[in-house]
Amino acid sequence: MWRGHNRLPLRRWSLAAAIAMPLALATSHVLADLLRLALPAGLQLWRAHWLAHWLAMAAVGVLIQRDLSARDTPRLLLLALVVTLAYGRPGWAWIPFGLLYVFWPHVQSRLRPALQRLVAAGCLLAVLLLFLDYIAEVHAEFVKAHWQLAQVPFDRAFFTFPALTLGLALAATALWQRAARAGRLILLALLLPFCAYAGLRWDARPALYKALEAHPFQPDLFGVHLPEHAQVYWERASSVANWLVINRADYHSPQQLSGLVFSPGAAADARARMDRLRPLRQDVQKCLDAPALPATPKAKAPCRISDAALRTVCAPGTAAAPAPDYLILPYRQSQPALGQWTVTLGLVEEPARTYYLYDCRDLR
Repeated sequence: MWRGHNRLPLRRWSLAAAIAMPLALATSHVLADLLRLALPAGLQLWRAHWLAHWLAMAAVGVLIQRDLSARDTPRLLLLALVVTLAYGRPGWAWIPFGLLYVFWPHVQSRLRPALQRLVAAGCLLAVLLLFLDYIAEVHAEFVKAHWQLAQVPFDRAFFTFPALTLGLALAATALWQRAARAGRLILLALLLPFCAYAGLRWDARPALYKALEAHPFQPDLFGVHLPEHAQVYWERASSVANWLVINRADYHSPQQLSGLVFSPGAAADARARMDRLRPLRQDVQKCLDAPALPATPKAKAPCRISDAALRTVCAPGTAAAPAPDYLILPYRQSQPALGQWTVTLGLVEEPARTYYLYDCRDLR
C-alpha cells in the first residue's frame, strides 16, 4: 500500500491539507474577524479544516495497516496514543507524540530493543489511564442523571473510545484469521449476544430527542391551546421541540445562532434575548449542579427558578426585544402551571422528566 505510485497521491493530499487549512483559517480571521467583511464571512473559508479532519480520520486506517504490515508494535501503540489525545483531549498534548511518530524510523535505529519495548509499554499504559479517566467522567455524568441509561448511555460510552474500538476490531480480525473452524464458530457464538444488544441500542440519539419526535404536531400536548403566533421558550429541550411538537415559534435556542454572521439585525436580536434569559439559565444550571439528597442518592431536592429570574424573562418587551409569551420549564414553580407533560424514556418507559407550561403574564 505504501510502495510505488500509491504513496505519492497520499503525500500530495496530506501536503495540500497541511497548506490549505492554516491558510484558510488565517484568511478567514483577517477578512471576517478583523476587517469584518461580509462576503468573506459568507464564504466560510474556515470550513477547510473539515477537509483536513476527514483526511486525517481516513489516514488513521492507512497508518494502522502500514504499522501492522511492518510489525512495528511500538509505532502502532504510539499512533494509538496520538489518536486518543487528539480525539478526546483539548489542547496540544498530542503534538510531541505526533512528531515522535513521524520521525520514529529515524529514532528507532538509535534505540535498543529494550528501550523500544519500554516506549511501547509507556504508550499502552498512557492509553489505559486515559481510558479510565474517560470512563470516570462518563460515570460521574451517569450518577448525576440518577443512573438512567436513557439520559446518559453509559454502556455505549465504552465503544466511543477510539483505541478500545479499533483494538477490539483488530483483535477480532486477528483471531478470526488464525482460528480454525471450531474457533470461528466459538467467535460467532460469542458475537451473537453482542449483536442482539446492539440491535436494541443502535439508535445513539439522545432519548429525549426520540421522545419529542414521537409526539409530532401536538400543539395541545400540555392540555392548553396555545395561540398560533405565540413565542414559546422551552428550557432543556431540543431545537425541534417547538417546531415539530407544539408548532409554535421558538423564542430562543442555541441552535438558532449558527447563521447570525449573515445578519447583523438577527445578531442584535439574539443578544437581547440571551441577556433576557441569562438569569433563568443560571438558575437552571444551579438546579442541575445541586447535589443529591443524602438519604436518597438517586433523587434531588425539588428545585425552583427564582421569582426575580422569572420576572426578568417575562418583563414587558419592546418591538426590538420582545418577551416570550410562554415558558416551558423542567421544574415546578410556586405559580400555578397551565399544564404539564411527563416524558418517558428508555425501553422500560421510565418517567424521566416532567415539563410545566407557564404563561408569562402569570409570572410577572
